[in-house]
Amino acid sequence: MSKDFIGGANMPPHVRIFPRGIRLNVSEQMLEFRPRFGLDRFFGPWILERRQVKLIYRQQRGLNSFHSIGIVVSDDVWWSFYTNRPEEVLDCLEAFGYPIDSDARRKRRR
Repeated sequence: MSKDFIGGANMPPHVRIFPRGIRLNVSEQMLEFRPRFGLDRFFGPWILERRQVKLIYRQQRGLNSFHSIGIVVSDDVWWSFYTNRPEEVLDCLEAFGYPIDSDARRKRRR
């Protein structure tokens, strides 16, 4: 079983895709980032296996309507997923057993 979300992503060191340009597929085994609009024929997919994910947290954003969910891979590498439905994504990740930062729910935009 898996669930898809549409958003944007920053995948270091060189991949950054605009909002609505990425499909994130969440499953118990992995997080799969795939370009949309036919670009998946040329790029990706980028996969993070569950064992690689150390922590998932909510990043503070400015006045942008998209929120960021940070995914820590190692001490110096983290990925970001931009979404306008962060609570739904966090709920799904938590349901699949990914490690969620305990402060992630407190950083809601008011």
